[in-house]
Amino acid sequence: MLPAGEKKSTAEEQVARSLDTKITLTVEGITLAELLKTLSGEAGVSFVIVGGSKTDRANLLAKKITKVSVKETPLRKVLDDTLKPLGATYKAAKDYIEISRPAT
Repeated sequence: MLPAGEKKSTAEEQVARSLDTKITLTVEGITLAELLKTLSGEAGVSFVIVGGSKTDRANLLAKKITKVSVKETPLRKVLDDTLKPLGATYKAAKDYIEISRPAT
């Protein structure tokens, strides 16, 4: 929640709206990096991996996604269902979606 009198920037509003973008997609055996690139094109939003070491972030991006098959599904649900098994989370940031995974 924003303090009284503060408004979200246009970029923040666009990122928040992108989470409601309906995605139709079927992919198998791709990396998280490849999936995020596809989702970025579909929803018109950027993703940034944060936290951990450079190696941790690279390892997360290299994780294989067994299968994603969705039809007219909001981006937020696709991200929830894809990131949860990887132990990762996301949040809307100023002009991108931030993906992180707690340190192990």
